[in-house]
Amino acid sequence: MAEEFTEDIGVVNKRLLEPVPFVRTNNCIKDVDSELFIKAYASYLKLHNKITFPKWCNFVKTGKGRKLAPLNEDWYFVKASSILRKLYLSPDIGVGFLRRHYSYKQRRGVAPNHTSLASGKILRSILQQLENLGYVEQNPKKKGRRLTTKGENAINNFARYINKKVYKLDKE
Repeated sequence: MAEEFTEDIGVVNKRLLEPVPFVRTNNCIKDVDSELFIKAYASYLKLHNKITFPKWCNFVKTGKGRKLAPLNEDWYFVKASSILRKLYLSPDIGVGFLRRHYSYKQRRGVAPNHTSLASGKILRSILQQLENLGYVEQNPKKKGRRLTTKGENAINNFARYINKKVYKLDKE
């Protein structure tokens, strides 16, 4: 450790004399890693029974170009938390935008790949359940849906909670 002598303090570590970066206390979803937030909020939705997993979801694919149903058992909750994050970052989006956002390349053997849209039924059912929770509302002036203040507060509070846990782990 490099130490130096200062007349007013005495012997101190040089690292302590460097300027301290600004630490933001009021965190939002933009301050949390997206993958960490989506996984954590998906487990929160599942544990607290905020969203119910529909019976028909055991048999569906996420789009017409997929060969198999999702292998992850919690895929519905992960998709719901991802939609909430997307609505926070870009409000007034509808099912059509989300279908394009979650689209993927459909493999066609030796022929060139085509873009295949995601299933609209799954996205619609998630948005309807989020509306029943009071997190999402339909925008009366524009097409699409947006987060309510209740939804924004819930997401920001959860992001603050995650940031505190991660910051505490980084300190230790």
